[in-house]
Amino acid sequence: MVEFVLYLFLGICFGVLTGLLPGLHPNTLVLFASPLYLFFSSDVNFLIFLTAVGVTNGIVSFLPSMFIGVPEDSTALSVLPAHRLLLKGRGYEAVKLYTSGCLLSLILSFSLLPLLIIALPELYKALRPRIHVVLSLVVACLVLMERKKLRALTVFLLSGALGLMMNRIPVDNRIVLFPVLTGLFGLPLLFLSLRNRAGIPEQRTRERKLSSKTLRNSTVIGTASGILVGLLPGVGPAQATTLASVGRMKPEGFLVSMGAVSLSNFIFSVLAIWLIGKPRSGIAVIIERFVEVGFREFMLVCFAALFASGIASLLTLKLARWFAGFVQTVDYGLIAKSVIISLFVLIYAFSGMYGIYITLVASAIGMYANLANVRRAHLMGVLILPSILFFVGVI
Repeated sequence: MVEFVLYLFLGICFGVLTGLLPGLHPNTLVLFASPLYLFFSSDVNFLIFLTAVGVTNGIVSFLPSMFIGVPEDSTALSVLPAHRLLLKGRGYEAVKLYTSGCLLSLILSFSLLPLLIIALPELYKALRPRIHVVLSLVVACLVLMERKKLRALTVFLLSGALGLMMNRIPVDNRIVLFPVLTGLFGLPLLFLSLRNRAGIPEQRTRERKLSSKTLRNSTVIGTASGILVGLLPGVGPAQATTLASVGRMKPEGFLVSMGAVSLSNFIFSVLAIWLIGKPRSGIAVIIERFVEVGFREFMLVCFAALFASGIASLLTLKLARWFAGFVQTVDYGLIAKSVIISLFVLIYAFSGMYGIYITLVASAIGMYANLANVRRAHLMGVLILPSILFFVGVI
């Protein structure tokens, strides 16, 4: 029990660190997984640590993505709705909505486990030969939901071309998504905030009450989206949430759903290792490499996730109050410039000049998507188009 608590808190600390510092992500653990594994006395302890890291990061990483504008892959598409609330002085409320979605989805995910353990392998077996068709339908639905359909399709194809190109650039496959996603989602938002001289209004810590119906529906949509993300390669949380909500969700509900999909996706990505042998996240890849996941191990993941999510949510809400005050006392332009510089330094450190090159290309595509006024979900063509071509047999 002592070891469980020790490695749980160690994972929480590491998750907070990777969640708050721009550019750091649990997926970067893939680079150091082998030497890191040697510090743990057993596979179980390593599993507890990784679970705490993944869950904590999934919750805490929302703070820099909203207050600073540096998203990770799981929070990239929640930035715009969150910024709308931030610019209305409702930043703390946005954080509370997101964390509420995280916790509620965890409860719902656990209640669905008996059904999923039975149904998921059969569902994947039925979908596997037709994944390219399902992915194509997802793309078609997302494009048709746009008013500016041609621009949306252009964004998808450009980002898809980038996805095909990134596999041919001499950058470690385990780290290449860092410069790509930074360029597509993080840097354009920071550049635009500098151009528009964005100022942060006074933040209120009192929030409006969200109806129980909206909270319930958003949680269900987010959790269902987490299952979809676990089944379909390339489909991210925002695409699944957008499809499930048919594009009609208000920012408040969308943030609850994004929180729900973030944590449910983590649980289902580990469940996928056990049931279908397919890890669907960076943390899950490490778990599969070092731990043989069965029923006992998965129950341990659920137990650790429950503890870590509670502690991480309390920490996130405490930190949100500090962030809300901090962004009002400093020059936001200075923060944005500092973050841009630090991101380029990290990209160069991890991936060299090729990483800088792919970041600039991705930033140009990301800027076009923002200026074209289409959903940035189409930028995930960087993963979806290569996946479609792979399952068709073209690549």
